[in-house]
Amino acid sequence: MFRVLFLFFVVTSTEAATTLKESFQAALNQSESLESQEKLVLATEERSAQVRGSILPNLTGNASYMIQDRPTDPLAESFFPRNQPEAKLTLRQPIFRGFREFGTLRQFGRLNQAEKHAYENAKLSLYSDVAQSYHAVLAAEENLRNINEQLGLYDERIGDLKRRVGEGTSSEADLLALQSSRATVQSQLKTAQAGLVAAREAFVFLTGLPSDTPLAPPEQSQPKPQPVEEYLKSIEGRPDVLDSSARLDAADEQVGISKGGHAPSVDLVGNYYFKRQSDVYKGIDWDVQAVFSLPIFAGGAIRAQVTESVLQRERAELDLGQRRRQAQQQIRTLHSEYVAGLESISALEQGLRLAEKNYQLLKRDFRRGLTRNLDVLQSLISAHDLRRELLRARFVARDRWVQLNVAAGRDPLHE
Repeated sequence: MFRVLFLFFVVTSTEAATTLKESFQAALNQSESLESQEKLVLATEERSAQVRGSILPNLTGNASYMIQDRPTDPLAESFFPRNQPEAKLTLRQPIFRGFREFGTLRQFGRLNQAEKHAYENAKLSLYSDVAQSYHAVLAAEENLRNINEQLGLYDERIGDLKRRVGEGTSSEADLLALQSSRATVQSQLKTAQAGLVAAREAFVFLTGLPSDTPLAPPEQSQPKPQPVEEYLKSIEGRPDVLDSSARLDAADEQVGISKGGHAPSVDLVGNYYFKRQSDVYKGIDWDVQAVFSLPIFAGGAIRAQVTESVLQRERAELDLGQRRRQAQQQIRTLHSEYVAGLESISALEQGLRLAEKNYQLLKRDFRRGLTRNLDVLQSLISAHDLRRELLRARFVARDRWVQLNVAAGRDPLHE
């Protein structure tokens, strides 16, 4: 009856369990860092709008009222009256400024792309953190179950030994040794419980889900990896590499913008007057002029700006190269660790099967008086040590699988 109820509990709890993707989605909904990165994307879009506005005509309204001392010359007074009110509309249209506006517009377009890639990279980083926390909780829970199972086996052995001590077929020293080992495992239980609480707190911080949220365990079978070359092909699609590439393009545009500082500028300016300062201008309601400006000497400031932008572009090239090399190293390392982890799991599974078989055989031989209690105890410890190591290896491999896919820049929501 107990086993039926236990199986029913496992099935129902698994159906209601939260998956890794659901945990990640919860983290997306409450991550301050992602929201902050999203604000940067919106800010760069607004900056692009500002640059577009500088290319379009600029219409302003101006009004002034000046009172000055009356001139002594009556003729001058007709040109410069004591009261000089003026109201006008001014339209300014940039004609040519060394193509700097268009370069700036392209630059902010690149920066906007960079911020979007940075946002995607932040999502992958968050997914990596959530996956690590998710697996840490599952590993802590599984470790706790294994320790409780180990304590159950110890209790079974202790009960058997107590009976044998009472019958005079086993020594009290064997019983004390077994009870001492159980006390050690009991201390491990307390440590494991504290570890589970810490893992749960980290999970709650990342996802905002309740601390008692049941998590769906991953499949026992580990995914088979592709050749490392397949993961290396995806480097150029990684968000951080795309981010650096877009920033390099933006830095390249800045070089052209800085060089445009040597070019002349031409603006078309028109005014429409509602009220003129003097009656001399009566009947002259508008004027249009072309304004030409040529920088001749600026104390070397423009040349310094060009040099600075060239250095910034070279720095961006170095950053992109470093990102690519780091991506290659990260993928190769994670791939080799995952492959080695799969081989380790296979060896540990075989070792655990043999250790459990050895424990059952020694336990049978002990009841027949063919082996010592110490041998049975050592085989029990060995089997559970292997089980814990297998548990750790499985979750480490699962985490390496997630990190490998993150390193390849694959979208966790569309795997």
